[in-house]
Amino acid sequence: MKAKILWYDQDEEQLEKYETMGIKPPEPEPIEGELFFSPEDVVVTYINSGGKIALHTLVGTWVVEYDKTLWDMLKGFFR
Repeated sequence: MKAKILWYDQDEEQLEKYETMGIKPPEPEPIEGELFFSPEDVVVTYINSGGKIALHTLVGTWVVEYDKTLWDMLKGFFR
C-alpha cells in the first residue's frame, strides 16, 4: 500500500547547539513524501482527532493523510 505522509526533519546536532547557546531553534520544515507498507504489518489503525489515519506497526507509528480508498481497505483487512 501507498499513503501520503508529511514529516518534519530536524538536525539533532544543530538542535543541541541552539539549546546550549540558549537560542530558540527555527521551526522544522515539513517534508512531503510517500509511505509504502504492507497491510499485514499494521497492528492497529484508527482516524485520529486531526482526521488523519494513524497506522501502528511493529516498527513504529505513522500518521498519514486520510484517503477513503486506503481507509476502506484497512477496515476490510481487520474484519
